[in-house]
Amino acid sequence: MMQGDPQFTPPGILDGASEAVPPRGSVFERLRKEGLAERNAVATWIDYAVGVVMQKLKELGVADNALLIFSSDHGSRGKYTCYEACHIPSIARWPRGIRKPGQVGSICVNVDLAVTSLDLAGAAPPEGMAQDGASFVSILRGGAEPSNWRQELYLEWSARPSGAW
Repeated sequence: MMQGDPQFTPPGILDGASEAVPPRGSVFERLRKEGLAERNAVATWIDYAVGVVMQKLKELGVADNALLIFSSDHGSRGKYTCYEACHIPSIARWPRGIRKPGQVGSICVNVDLAVTSLDLAGAAPPEGMAQDGASFVSILRGGAEPSNWRQELYLEWSARPSGAW
């Protein structure tokens, strides 16, 4: 678990280890200290990373008015389960916008993020931008779903042909 060189990133290779988060070895130290199993290493590493973002927002003085959304791209057991992969845990933190903590049962999907961000910024979508999503700002603020909100979502799932991979 947590293998690989953290200097290899999508934009390129970093010159050195990131100073933003503690060294990876400290994750296992923390787990041992708190009596947690090593299978919690990735979640603990994510916890560190989210903490770094939160600390920076505080330093900039914008933590209370910043919308922070944390989401996965699939459920806990993988992408290729058509029953679980459609229920993705997400957490939103926005102290000045989300008035009442709670669960949302609305069907919100990743294509809604761009439209929601533009809506919050009061900006119009760039010319030619495909708008497959819808803003869920009213849902975040504890309001009702817009009258035209989706009630279902069609997903495509590609099964591997037998013996293909």
